[in-house]
Formats: sequence, structure tokens, C-alpha cells
Amino acid sequence: MEGLRGLSHLFVTMFVAGVGGVIAIPSITDVTMAALCPGQDECSLAIYLT
Repeated sequence: MEGLRGLSHLFVTMFVAGVGGVIAIPSITDVTMAALCPGQDECSLAIYLT
């Protein structure tokens, strides 16, 4: 267990990066949909590209 204690900063970094990825992916889809199909609720092209 002491070997893992020295790696705790890496675990925190990976956790923060994972949370950031989970937050960023839905917003990328929303931006793509707004750019390709403005004013529409559904856009199969944006879903296909993302």
C-alpha cells in the first residue's frame, strides 16, 4: 500500500481528466448540432459526426 501512496497525485490527475472528458463530450455534441442544424431539435448528421 505504501507504493500506491506515492502515486496518489497520478490517481488524482487521472480522475480529474476522466471527469473533464465526461463533461466535455456532451457539450461538443451540442455545439456540433447547433452549427450543423440550427433551430432543430434533432439532427442525424450531427449525431453521425460525433
